Amino acid sequence: MTAAAQTKKKARARRRRPGRPPADQANLRERLLDAAVECFTTTSIAATSLRSIAVAAGVTPAMVHYYFGSKERLLETFITERILPEIATLAASVRAAGEDPRALIAAFVRGLHAAVVRRPWLPALWIREVIGEHGALREMLFEHVAERVPRVLVQRFAIAIASAGNPANRAPTTKRTTAAVAESWSAIGAKE
Repeated sequence: MTAAAQTKKKARARRRRPGRPPADQANLRERLLDAAVECFTTTSIAATSLRSIAVAAGVTPAMVHYYFGSKERLLETFITERILPEIATLAASVRAAGEDPRALIAAFVRGLHAAVVRRPWLPALWIREVIGEHGALREMLFEHVAERVPRVLVQRFAIAIASAGNPANRAPTTKRTTAAVAESWSAIGAKE
C-alpha cells in the first residue's frame, strides 16, 4: 500500500460517522446550553437561531438538533435547567425566612443577589425576555414565578400583618411599607 493510500485510509478512519457524539464530548450538551445563554443575552431569544448557537459552541447545527431537536425544546431545557432552579432556590430561602417582614425582605434580596452571582447573565435576560413587553419568556415565567415567589411573600406578609396585633404599636412608616408591599404582591398574584 502506498503512502498516499495509507493517508487516505487513516483520514477515513478519523472521520466522524453520523450518530452519537464521541465520548470525549460528554459535556457538549452543557456547552450548547452555555452557548445558548450567551446568544440569548447578547441578542435575544427571538433573534437567536440554532445555527448561531452551534457557531458559538463550535459545533455543527446538526449537533444542536441531536441534543435538543428544536429551538422550542432547547428553550424548554434552558428554562428547566437554568432558570427554574434559581427561582426554586429563591422561593426556598423566602419560605425559610419565617414570618418577620424584615427577614422576608432580607431573604428575598439575598436570594436575588445569590442568583445573580451564580448566573451573571440573569438580569439582562430577565429584563429583555421577561419584563419586556414582547419577551419570549414573559408568559411562561410569570406562571412559574407567581407560583413560587410572590405567593409565598404575600402569604408570609399576610401572616405577619395579622399577627402584628395592635397596629398602633408599629411605626407608621413600617405599617405603610408593609401594606404597600403586601398590596403590590397581591396585585401580581391576582393577575393570573
